[in-house]
Order: sequence, then structure tokens, then C-alpha cells
Amino acid sequence: MKKDQIVPIRLDEKEKEFLKLDADKMGIGTSTLIRMIILDYIKERTKKMKTDD
Repeated sequence: MKKDQIVPIRLDEKEKEFLKLDADKMGIGTSTLIRMIILDYIKERTKKMKTDD
């Protein structure tokens, strides 16, 4: 996967609305919020993989 590659994801209307509300509260866009969530997930997985070794 290339850096900054666009990756399509499917969300139902409830999920979209939930993310939009949270993004609006934070004053950021939905895409930015999704990116932040994914980066946090990657950090946690990386940490877990290092501790499992």
C-alpha cells in the first residue's frame, strides 16, 4: 500500500452519522477522524506485537 493511498470503506448510515457527529464535535472532518482511528489502531497492534515477542 502506498503512502496516502485512498482506501474505500463501507459504512451504513448509522455509522456515518456517528462519525460525523464526533468529527463535528472535534472540529475536524470525517476523513481526518477515520485516519486518526486507524492510526491509533495500528499503534496499538504494533505495541501488542512487540510485547507478544
